[in-house]
Amino acid sequence: MPLVSQQAKVIEQHTDLKVGEYIGAMDVDYWDKVKWEEELNKNNVLVMTAQIFLDLLNHAYIKLSQVNLLIFDECHHAKKEHPYRQITQAFNKCEGDLPKIMGLTASVVKGKVKPQNVELEIKTLERTLRATCETSQDKEVERFATTPKEEVVTFSTYENNDDLDILKKCLQVVLDQGLHFLDDCQEPHDSLFFAQWVLKECKEILSELGPWAANKAAELLIKDLGRACYTYDTHGTEGRLFCKFSAAQLRQLQSVYRNYLSNSGGDLEDSEQFYIMPKLQKLLMVLKEYRTSNANETEQDNKLCGIVFVERRYTAKILSEQINFAAKLDHELSFVQSDFVIGHGTGGRVNFSTETEMNFKKQENVLRQFRQHKFNLLIATSVVEEGLDIPKCNLVCRFDFPKTFRSYVQSKGRARAKDSCYYLLVDSQEEMEKRYELETMQEIENVLSEMCHDRDEPTEEECDEAADTDFLPPFQPPNGEGARLTMSSSISLLSRYCSKLPGDRFTALKPVYKIQELGKDAYACKLEMPTTCPLRTTISGCQMRRKKLSKMAAAYQACKELYEMGELDENLLPVVSESDDESETDEEVEPGSDEKKKTKTGTKKRKREYKKKIPEAFIGSLVQQGKPQYLTVISIRVTKLTQQDDFELGKRLFTDNICNSFGLLTNVPLPAVSTEIKKSWRSQLPEAKF
Repeated sequence: MPLVSQQAKVIEQHTDLKVGEYIGAMDVDYWDKVKWEEELNKNNVLVMTAQIFLDLLNHAYIKLSQVNLLIFDECHHAKKEHPYRQITQAFNKCEGDLPKIMGLTASVVKGKVKPQNVELEIKTLERTLRATCETSQDKEVERFATTPKEEVVTFSTYENNDDLDILKKCLQVVLDQGLHFLDDCQEPHDSLFFAQWVLKECKEILSELGPWAANKAAELLIKDLGRACYTYDTHGTEGRLFCKFSAAQLRQLQSVYRNYLSNSGGDLEDSEQFYIMPKLQKLLMVLKEYRTSNANETEQDNKLCGIVFVERRYTAKILSEQINFAAKLDHELSFVQSDFVIGHGTGGRVNFSTETEMNFKKQENVLRQFRQHKFNLLIATSVVEEGLDIPKCNLVCRFDFPKTFRSYVQSKGRARAKDSCYYLLVDSQEEMEKRYELETMQEIENVLSEMCHDRDEPTEEECDEAADTDFLPPFQPPNGEGARLTMSSSISLLSRYCSKLPGDRFTALKPVYKIQELGKDAYACKLEMPTTCPLRTTISGCQMRRKKLSKMAAAYQACKELYEMGELDENLLPVVSESDDESETDEEVEPGSDEKKKTKTGTKKRKREYKKKIPEAFIGSLVQQGKPQYLTVISIRVTKLTQQDDFELGKRLFTDNICNSFGLLTNVPLPAVSTEIKKSWRSQLPEAKF
């Protein structure tokens, strides 16, 4: 991750300590204990993601007593099942000296909270991290902090262009019709949810950025739906049909859009109002303020360096295009050059987009160009709010109002340049409500600065109570030297085990969870492992009060049973089989050796050739004009039904009412099937009549 590399470089530059950096792309999940001991012995500081360190603890590759100091960046995330919180839960059973914890954050409060509840939020975080909250009172430090000017900018959603308003309504009707149809579908399928999300996304963009943007979004979303069809095709016809339906609705939207423009004679498309909606118009007015400079200001002081924060990925891409287009139309905006950056995560939803998926390399490339001032306006999602190295900005604008206090504080913190401004775009109809929310967040900010001084440390009992929230006790193998399984870690461990099961690269092996609602706040989950797993029985988890907890309970029970079967070792890791040691590439073999090259099943190197054989009767038998034609009819009648218990997959191959016939049309008569072959066939499942 960029943050890991970024933090490691800073520590190396400012200290003489040996620093190691570790991310998932280095395949650290497959390192053994010896390898990790080497890394611990040769480095003073290890920079890694929280999940990697948590895995090291759970598999007993490292002990907390071996660590002197734990530094949690953005420590406000230490809630619920976050790895930060799971790491602190390991303190309960730790033998020996415990490491010190240092948490860094710009916002102790993460979500929405009232000012009177701030104290409780602080205490909860303190008990989780076994620490006290402190904010700097050093005047030397405050010299490097800036307080940007905050301003609410209102816009009206009312359109004064009748033609444009009619077009928006026509496009909205198309999207609403599609959503109403999908809402009536009762199939609880991932593809249905994705198909609904696509239409909702386009509807939001239409409302916020207008018809031109909606048409652009439809073009991108249709490509995403096409990719989704290939994925959901393996789950049955229904999954593919939902995606195809949404794609058809978006094509209809594009058709309505083009037809309306052609009927307008081009006048509407040539209008600036067609591309720029009222909300974007206000943003452009803010940008124009950075065009002219005062005589007393240097060029560097006046140079625009701004960030516009948005919620949705498609909005980031399309808004960047609109701003660049507006800069070409208006000479007063000619100095503006825009690009966009988004996160690599999916928020729990499968991402089928190539336009809005941004890997770390591409993300870092855009940010590097921004730091080098190759463009001066960055359109970004929340990925830029925390952590990433961003230059001092003199303009930060919230295109979408911040939903949480954390989002407000961290986005405002990007305005670190001298005389910087922080703008919030607000619909005029919601102005009173949003101003009240802003005042509440400003009050919380003041309360935090007053409270986070000279606080009492939480007691050990309070810390243990805050950490002990799992409903099932941790499971530790007798000879595991500290390896532990918790409810929170069970799902990821089970997924890791499934990834090691026999299979190929085209098959996604994963457990199937079926959650049943038993009553109010009562859920039970049943789990089935992939067919290649030796654990064939259905696993039933304990009853829980939340769906997610019931899923964890089932995964927890499955992991315990896999350990008892010998599928997990004493470190709670999948037992390595011979096939796991096979390389995906051919191994080197000594010349003259009889040993064959080993390749892994499902890879390009593993090929099996089957010679194609054609019956002599079919050679030269294709139908030709002017020659006699012969029709051979083959009828298949089921004479014996396969019993359900005969197949482990539990799917019956034949039913009573099956009777299929098909024919072969040739220019020569086909030879009769011998009686011996017929008898052989009759002794099996179907009987064929010729």
